[in-house]
Amino acid sequence: MQPVGANIHRFFSLMEKYAESHFSTLVDNTVTLAEITQMASERNTIISLYLDINSGMDRTGCIPNETAVDLYCSMEKNANINARGLHAYDGHIRNTTILERTQVCDTAFNKVLKLKGAIKKRGVVIPNIIAGGSP
Repeated sequence: MQPVGANIHRFFSLMEKYAESHFSTLVDNTVTLAEITQMASERNTIISLYLDINSGMDRTGCIPNETAVDLYCSMEKNANINARGLHAYDGHIRNTTILERTQVCDTAFNKVLKLKGAIKKRGVVIPNIIAGGSP
C-alpha cells in the first residue's frame, strides 16, 4: 500500500537509515505523488515508484483509465522519481477451479495490459509489471 501522511516521512527515514538497501513504493493519486515528490526534492533524492492499479478488488489503486496514464507520465517526467512500472494486486480472484480462476485473472490483467499500451502510445516504456494475489 502506498505511504500516506506520516508514513511518507517514515518511508524516507527507512531509506536514509538503510542506505545500502533499495526501496520502492506505490502511488495511486496525484496528492500522494506530489507529497512524495516534494519530500524527494527537499532531500535531493530519487524515489522508485510503481503506479498501483485497481484491477477489480476496489481496495487500493487507481482505475486504469486516462487519468492513470497522465499520472504515470507525470511520474516519468519528474527528476526525483524513478518510474518503475505498474503494480496490480488481484487478491479478490478466488475461483476454486483453475480454468475459472485463469479466465477471471486474464480479464482483470487485461486492464493492466491496456493501460500499459495507452502509456506506451505516449512514448513512455513501462519497465516492470508486478502482479499477483494471495490465492
